Amino acid sequence: MSYLVNDDFERTKNLVFALSKARNLVAAELEAGLNDVGINVQQLGVLVALARGNASTPAELSKLLGVNPGRMTRVLDEMERSALVQRSRNGNDRRVVDVALTPEGRRTAALSGQIVSTVRIRRLSRFTTSEFDVLSALLCKLLDA
Repeated sequence: MSYLVNDDFERTKNLVFALSKARNLVAAELEAGLNDVGINVQQLGVLVALARGNASTPAELSKLLGVNPGRMTRVLDEMERSALVQRSRNGNDRRVVDVALTPEGRRTAALSGQIVSTVRIRRLSRFTTSEFDVLSALLCKLLDA
């Protein structure tokens, strides 16, 4: 914590810049590959969350992916028009909307997984297992702060 007490602005600025640049680089590579299957990075997040069972409502998706509810509605609108997801009223509580993958959504999620793997290998192959584990742990710690 001494770097915060000493107000080492340059060190913090460099970290923020590197994180931002890394995020933009990976997102651009993902977008280029995902364009081939007709989706974008936000839609990928929805497909993965639904496929893994991490979320099943727009509210859960919004919270999990860090997207405001209005934006999530627009993303789901686009995905529904593309037949990737289907929304329906919850059988137990009609106020709740459930979101599910369609067969096309499951197919696209599988294809997208291959694209993500390609980008992951290209960007992370220079890391040792130990370096990857440390980076992952530090980023998770940053997100939990």
